[in-house]
Amino acid sequence: MSAPDDPPQPARALHRTAYALVAVLFLLAGFAVLTENVVQHTGLTGHDAAVLRFFTEHRSRLIVDIARLVTDLGGTVVLAIAAIVTGWILWRTTRRLVVAIAPALVVVLASAASTVTKQVVGRARPPAHLHLVNVTDAAFPSGHATEGMAVYLAIAILLDAFVVRTRLVRTLVLAGALVLAVAIGLRRLVLGVHWPTDVLAGWTLGAAIAILVSLGAMRTGGSARWAIGPRPPTTRSRVTRPRTRPTNRGARLARRSPRGASCGRATRWAG
Repeated sequence: MSAPDDPPQPARALHRTAYALVAVLFLLAGFAVLTENVVQHTGLTGHDAAVLRFFTEHRSRLIVDIARLVTDLGGTVVLAIAAIVTGWILWRTTRRLVVAIAPALVVVLASAASTVTKQVVGRARPPAHLHLVNVTDAAFPSGHATEGMAVYLAIAILLDAFVVRTRLVRTLVLAGALVLAVAIGLRRLVLGVHWPTDVLAGWTLGAAIAILVSLGAMRTGGSARWAIGPRPPTTRSRVTRPRTRPTNRGARLARRSPRGASCGRATRWAG
C-alpha cells in the first residue's frame, strides 16, 4: 500500500498560518494575564522580589560589564540599524517593498506598544539602590525586552523565509535570535532596573508583534512556503526573442569564416 500523498502547498500554507495566529493569540493572552497580575498585585508578581534579589545578589563585575554590552543591543539605535540593514537585504532578495519595510515596522510597533503600556499601567521601578543604569520611565513592560524580542525574532523569521535556503542555517538563525532576545531581557534584571514580570511581559508582547508582522509580510510578499495562491513573480520577466537559424548552407558557412563566406556566395551563384 502506497503512503498517502502530502497535502498540497496551499493546504500547508493554511496550516502554517493557522498555527502562527494561534501562537499570537496565546502570547497576547499571556501578556493580558501578566498585565492583570501587575495591576491587581496578584499571581506572578508575588515572586518578583525574590527572583530579582537572586539576580542582584549574584552579579559580579564581569557579569555587569557583559550586561551593559548586551543591553545596548536592545537599544533603539542598534535595533533601527539592524532593521535597516535587514530591510536592504530583503529588498535585494525579493524586490518587494512590503517585505523590505517589515523590520522597520516592527521597531515602530514594538516601541509604541511598550511606551503606551508603560503610561497606562504606570508601574514603579525596583528600588533605586539596585539600579546600575539611569532610568526615568515606568517599568511595565520592559522596553528593551519588548523591542529586542520583536526585532530580532522578526529578522530571523523573515531571513528564514526569503533569504536562507538550508534547514540547518534556518534553525541556527532562529535559535540565535531567541538567545539574544532572552539575554537582553535577563540583563535588565542583572542591572536591577526591572521586575521579572516586566521582562516576561516584554517577551510575550514582542514575540506577538514579530510573528504578526512577519506573517503579513510572508503572506503578501511571495514566500513560497506561506503563499496560499499562486506565488507572485519577484523579478521582471525577461522577453526572449526566437532565434532564427539560417537554412541556406552557404549562409551558415559564411558565419564561420571569410573563406566560408566566399564559398557560400559561389555555391549560391552556381546553383
